[in-house]
Amino acid sequence: MDSCPDTPPRRRTRRAAAALAALLLGTVACTGQAGDSGDKRPQTMSSSPKAGAAGAKISAATLAELFPAGLGPWTLKQLQEPPQHAGAPTPGPAMQASYTQGAQQAQITATAGSPSGAAKGSREVYREARAQQGDTLVVITLPNGLAFAATSRSADAATLEAMLRSIDLDKAEALAP
Repeated sequence: MDSCPDTPPRRRTRRAAAALAALLLGTVACTGQAGDSGDKRPQTMSSSPKAGAAGAKISAATLAELFPAGLGPWTLKQLQEPPQHAGAPTPGPAMQASYTQGAQQAQITATAGSPSGAAKGSREVYREARAQQGDTLVVITLPNGLAFAATSRSADAATLEAMLRSIDLDKAEALAP
């Protein structure tokens, strides 16, 4: 596990494990194949506060606004709330995006969780190659409890981390938990 040097190792491990567990139990474990969508930016609920508004509460709609139509060479194909499974805990508002670049596919899931109490601007990064699932996972956790997880069977950890860092993490961190 690689992570930020300014966070104590024990706290990094607990927070990364909690974020990973929430993502695996509630969202990443139930992903499907990306569908084709002719709309570059799918519509979301418009009655929620804007993502850039200071102190805006985190909802599925505000999370959807954080996903751009393109992350570098990657193109957004689908944006949706992940399916809920009976018996699985609901970690909070979540949004799932499918991106493609040529034959490569990647899923990014944003999940709102409990604030970590870490200093503003400190971000925890967790990387894992999951042999049993045959994919790679990268999670970036923000101090306000938002976690962004990218998974792919075709892209490596460095590529997935670059995708996550292309999201406006400063805007995401400004959201109120």
